[in-house]
Amino acid sequence: MIWLSISGFGRTGPYKDRTAFDLIAQAAGGTATLVGRVGNKPKIFIADIVSGIYAALGAMFALYYREKTGKGQLVDISMQDVVFSLNLAAIVETALGEKAEKLGMSITKYPPGIKSIHSTYPALDGKVAIAALTMKDFQH
Repeated sequence: MIWLSISGFGRTGPYKDRTAFDLIAQAAGGTATLVGRVGNKPKIFIADIVSGIYAALGAMFALYYREKTGKGQLVDISMQDVVFSLNLAAIVETALGEKAEKLGMSITKYPPGIKSIHSTYPALDGKVAIAALTMKDFQH
């Protein structure tokens, strides 16, 4: 059997049970300020996109390994690890064709009856990223 897992912070460690969306993985990985403009939608959901790509590649290698050995594997992808693996500043600057500035994020589709919180907010020591997109997120 090939088992594929994508999570925000991995299957082990102190943050394993935390909910993560793209913004949270990027903030934890140090790249949230590179992918949007204050007041506009994010330009690149890099943690979501590249995590899927890494997962597909991992699954392909696991299938190849199974074909050769008959053994299955767990392919475990952490969105935060994916963000760490990228030189995101260079990728974003190339994609946008301009020097990345300090950025914020917003989205426009929310769960029914909920005003979503999905942005970066000022804090005493910099900024904090909050992504509360579901009722469960609001309850925590």
